[in-house]
Amino acid sequence: MNRPAAVALAASLALCSTVAAQGALDLKIPAKKGASVWLLDEVVDEKTISMEGQEFETVLKSTSVLQLTVKDIDDKGRLVVTTRIARIHGDMTLPNIVIDFDSMAPADDEEDDGAEMTPASIRKGLLAGAGKTFTATIDDRGQSIELLDDAKDVLQEADLAARSGMGATLTADSLRNLLRRAFGDLPGKPAAIGATWRAESRDARELGLTRELKLAKADAATFESAIASSAAAPKADAAEEGVVVVVNKKAPKAKNAVIRGACRASRTDGFVLAAEETITATLEGAGPDGQGTVSLSLRRSLQRTTAAAAEPKTAAPKSAVPASGGGDKH
Repeated sequence: MNRPAAVALAASLALCSTVAAQGALDLKIPAKKGASVWLLDEVVDEKTISMEGQEFETVLKSTSVLQLTVKDIDDKGRLVVTTRIARIHGDMTLPNIVIDFDSMAPADDEEDDGAEMTPASIRKGLLAGAGKTFTATIDDRGQSIELLDDAKDVLQEADLAARSGMGATLTADSLRNLLRRAFGDLPGKPAAIGATWRAESRDARELGLTRELKLAKADAATFESAIASSAAAPKADAAEEGVVVVVNKKAPKAKNAVIRGACRASRTDGFVLAAEETITATLEGAGPDGQGTVSLSLRRSLQRTTAAAAEPKTAAPKSAVPASGGGDKH
């Protein structure tokens, strides 16, 4: 073995030994006052709906550009975090129509007459919360999350959009869930490599799900967790690695729900570096009269970005055309 390779191996073994010797790691949020990151929250929500002998598909692709800032640390040691929903954009494919939406796009002449499930009302619902900022406190283990008064403005706008027939796209639970995900879904107590813990998340797109997470690896700079077990098999070693089957006792008609996912977060500034998750499920009795099924596939990722992602796209420059319109003359 050459010397550089030997040095690299020795350093790697030393790091592993250090982590192993540490035993349980106290994965607290180390973020300081003034710390700030930009995150991309990307969602692909695909549904196949079977109802009254007919089948149709819907696909929602939505990206939210978020700026999170630690505004303060209160007298109880909790982080006071502001989250600005700087931009929401994407498209929704429904039978016979595709609806584009972008909170940074110039306003068009489309009128919202208050009718339910029109392109205008759907677009309004999908853009609910864009441009708003809400504040919440979170303890240093990422467990206790409390929304402050300014979150009411965001929720009120989402509630008004939901009344138009679109359905709620933001709820108090989804705002808490966003903050939880932004800090990497921490265990509530010190945990060793291989340890598992449960995390619940309830929001408008998820079904009220319980995950069992596993601490996969950690070093001085980062830690990684993976969804590791099945609700049908509570013991971590009885489940397929990287898969969790979720049983939602409050929604017994959700069948065959499966989640796969992993997360990597910083131990330097406390925020997530990259996370991804896929949820599949079959919902029975999803129609207004209790008949029908929905096959759901929900893919979500969270990753770091920059302020530039919140800016509107600039139109491509038009190619120059000679005044005569005839091109070059020879």
